[in-house]
Amino acid sequence: MTNNRIRGLKQQNIRALGLGMFDGMHLGHAQIQNHCSHLLTFDPHPALSLGKTPNLKRLTTLRELRYWMKTLLILPFDRTLAMLEPLEFLDRFIGGILKPKTLVVGYDFQFGKQKKGNVALIRQWASQHHIDVIEVPAYSLYGKIVKSSFIRKELESDHFDHAVKLMGHPYLMIGEVVAGQGMGRQLGFPTANLKLPQNKLVPQSGVYSGYVLHQFVQWPAMIYIGRKPTFETRHPVAVEVYIHGFEGDLYGQHLKVFIQEKIRGEEKFPNKDALITQINRDLITAGIMPA
Repeated sequence: MTNNRIRGLKQQNIRALGLGMFDGMHLGHAQIQNHCSHLLTFDPHPALSLGKTPNLKRLTTLRELRYWMKTLLILPFDRTLAMLEPLEFLDRFIGGILKPKTLVVGYDFQFGKQKKGNVALIRQWASQHHIDVIEVPAYSLYGKIVKSSFIRKELESDHFDHAVKLMGHPYLMIGEVVAGQGMGRQLGFPTANLKLPQNKLVPQSGVYSGYVLHQFVQWPAMIYIGRKPTFETRHPVAVEVYIHGFEGDLYGQHLKVFIQEKIRGEEKFPNKDALITQINRDLITAGIMPA
């Protein structure tokens, strides 16, 4: 097998282990997380490794996932792992390496070759190894089962606020602060230009409210995603973060940006002054500045 080292494993005393592809850490995943001391996930996403969804974007990168769950374990996923029979997977990784006292799985968890492994098989195997099993039922909101695939479609369809409600927390983006073109500073609103991993799902263009967590301090923030049409240049999609009240050098640091709400879509303004006027209105709408 090419690489079966479980990343993040520091000790063997695992009380309760959650199994799954935890992309998004949404309200459904939280039902599993609430029972667990550790989570085991897979990377890359199986749909990518098996070529089923070649352009799949992640709701939550591994760095972001570690923010939500410090005791995250990562098993590298490849075709060799995908071809393991379910019992061999359980024997080798769960019984042989991790040895949890309890296994926690969602109602629809499938694993192993041709997805032949399911909760019933896990229960049968676990009973022989004196491991308890907690099966977490489907979690529904607004009459629909909460799933990563549905949240991903909501974000891609520009239904940001609904997607955030399904996730149960702000949309986290962790990216490296890199040099931009300084346009925000020219307008009087210096921004941190965020470089995100290529596999991160970025919300649709527009202006958003949120906050930044920097060195355990929470700063109110406004986030712009778009191509800067007012400046009439061919910009790639940029993610720029205005951190209200913050002064300091962030270049080269990884910034935690929590997006809470969409304020408006992207617009083209006739000139810089009109854009500045709108930015001030946006700050008021976001509750960052008083009316």
